[in-house]
Amino acid sequence: MGVLKSAASLPAPVHQAILVKPTRVLRPSSGGLLIPAVDHTRIGTIVEGGTLLGTLVDPVTHRTIEEFRAPYPKTAMLLLRPTMSRLEGGAMTYVVSEPA
Repeated sequence: MGVLKSAASLPAPVHQAILVKPTRVLRPSSGGLLIPAVDHTRIGTIVEGGTLLGTLVDPVTHRTIEEFRAPYPKTAMLLLRPTMSRLEGGAMTYVVSEPA
C-alpha cells in the first residue's frame, strides 16, 4: 500500500521544532472576560519574558481583574485562547513552557 513509505514528493517541514521543558498552564483566579494580547500566530513561537499575553476583565465594569504575562525569560507559546472569550475561574487559558 505504501502508506508508511516516505515519498520524495512530500514537502519539508515549514517550522523547526522547539524543545521545551515541562509545561505550565496559566489559569485565571476568577471568572471574567479574556481580552487576548497575542493571537494564533504566536502558537509555536518564543516570546520575551513579561510579554502581555492577555487581560482578564470584569464583564460589567471592565475593571482589570488579572493580567497574564509570559513567566519565563524566553517563553514558548504552546496553546492559547486567540479570541475574546468568557472564562470561568481555573479555566485553562495559556499553556507555556521554557525552552530546553
